[in-house]
Amino acid sequence: MRSLALSVILLALPMTARAQGVADQLGDPSGATAVVPPPPSYGATVAPGYEVARPAARPARTPSAYQPMWPVLVPGIAAFAVSYVTAAFAGAILLASSVDDGGWLLVPVIGPFVLAPDRTPENTALFITMGLSQGIGLALLIAGLAINRRDLHRDDAEAASVSVVPLASPDLLGAAALGRF
Repeated sequence: MRSLALSVILLALPMTARAQGVADQLGDPSGATAVVPPPPSYGATVAPGYEVARPAARPARTPSAYQPMWPVLVPGIAAFAVSYVTAAFAGAILLASSVDDGGWLLVPVIGPFVLAPDRTPENTALFITMGLSQGIGLALLIAGLAINRRDLHRDDAEAASVSVVPLASPDLLGAAALGRF
């Protein structure tokens, strides 16, 4: 890692010197010479018109910042929405055909279980499946909203790296993955 940084610096030095030489040959178009103050030492005052550049600070993540658990929340929304929309559509059809019990399917989670005992075995299984799907989807949705997700980041994230390098020998040709964790 140090050898890569050193080679990049060594390559950059001739380019910087060449660019400085071209700038010296061209000169300043206004004819004025710019006076660049030396960098201030620690505790020294800064020349007027200049300020000490500070690195941009990363915004601090407070542990109290709420983040829902998306891998739990999204499947919960999908399961509940699909099963409830299906049941509500079936309930609307039953109500339109003047079946009074169809209104129970508009009630989430409880409605399919209320209608299940009075039907044929196939319909009972369908209503129980609708009720379970709605219940599981609603449970996942509530859990995804209730769990506060905290992302953990390593302090030494720059130290971890993975690189793929070519591998060649008299008996072997390919690639190797090298990692530092």
